[in-house]
This record gives sequence, C-alpha cells and structure tokens, in this order.
Amino acid sequence: MEENSKNVSIFPSQRGLLCGMVFWANLFITLQRNIMALGIVCITSTMDGILTWSPNLQGLVLSAGIFGYTIMMPFGGFIIMRIGSKNTISAGLIVASAMTLISPFATKLSPYALMFTECLKGKSFTFYETNDELVSCLWGPVTSNGVDLLTEI
Repeated sequence: MEENSKNVSIFPSQRGLLCGMVFWANLFITLQRNIMALGIVCITSTMDGILTWSPNLQGLVLSAGIFGYTIMMPFGGFIIMRIGSKNTISAGLIVASAMTLISPFATKLSPYALMFTECLKGKSFTFYETNDELVSCLWGPVTSNGVDLLTEI
C-alpha cells in the first residue's frame, strides 16, 4: 500500500494565513480602540451614569491612548527590527487585550489609572501598526511595487 505523504495545510499559502491574521488583528485593534469612546458616554452620563467626570477629564482619558501611540511610534520600527514581527504583533495584541480587560477595574480606582491603561494600550497598538506596514512590504507581491493590492484586482 502506497501512503500519500502529502502535507495538507488548512491555508493554501503563507500569504493566505497572513491575510487572515491581519484581518483578525485589525478587527480586534479597531474594537479595542473604539470601545472607550463608546463606554465613556455610558459611564459618565448625567442621567444614570456611574461617574461624574468633567468633559475635560473625559477628553484626557480619551486622548491618553493616542498620546501613548504617538510617543511610541518613532521607536516601534527599531524594536520590531530587533525582536521580530511575529513576537511584537503577538505581544502588542496581548498587552492591548490585557489593558482592555483591566480598564473597568482601573475606572473604579481613578481616572488617572484609566489614563495609564489607555496609554499602555496606545503604546501596544504601535507595534501592530508598524508591523502592518512592514509585513505588507516584505510579504506583499513583488509585482505590486508599493501599489495598493486592491487596485490590482
């Protein structure tokens, strides 16, 4: 009896796997990025809100994520080149998810604890965003020459 020793993969190619990973990572990042903007309206509502934060304090909490993102962006590429894309994408998503899970507890402590978690979440988004461009450049089709892949369909 002849055995068929072909390796059968779930994904037809590494690029297919990469596209799937990028899709799910983009979905998670987008949800985690927008959840605070939606949640702060509910927890600080004047009618039945739990917290009574001023609009200025709400603005500081909402801007803490982009502050962390902006601070870390110049260093993101250097760190990725030293550690590697796979490790930094995984670490960035894990840290962002952990900060999202910790956010309700930080909210009960103080708005400044929530700002800290949002800042760390923003810093972890840097690793994914920088990796997204790097992986697209390195793994994208050579024939695209930097042109968006959607224009080639």
